Amino acid sequence: SASVVQLLYSHSASVVQLLYSSSASVVQLLYSSSASVVQLLYSSSASVVQLYSHSASVVQLLYSSSASVVRLLYSSSASVVQLLYSYSASVVQLLYSYSASVVQLL
Repeated sequence: SASVVQLLYSHSASVVQLLYSSSASVVQLLYSSSASVVQLLYSSSASVVQLYSHSASVVQLLYSSSASVVRLLYSSSASVVQLLYSYSASVVQLLYSYSASVVQLL
């Protein structure tokens, strides 16, 4: 009977030790998995924030480039209009002088 009790006691102790070890392993596994998920979510969020910053930079660059192009086109158009105005004034002055010369000749 003493041997049977000792055997049952040892067996029960082994089962308790096994259950304890298994529970500890499961807790460790769940903890590691949770930590990995948190790390993955953190990394993904950081990547999204980085992508947002990059997109904002691209939008800023496109806006600045567009503004520069519009300013350049405006300046070029103003220069062309000024050039055409000056040329037209010169042609009118030349025609006026020529007409005055012809009238004087007649």
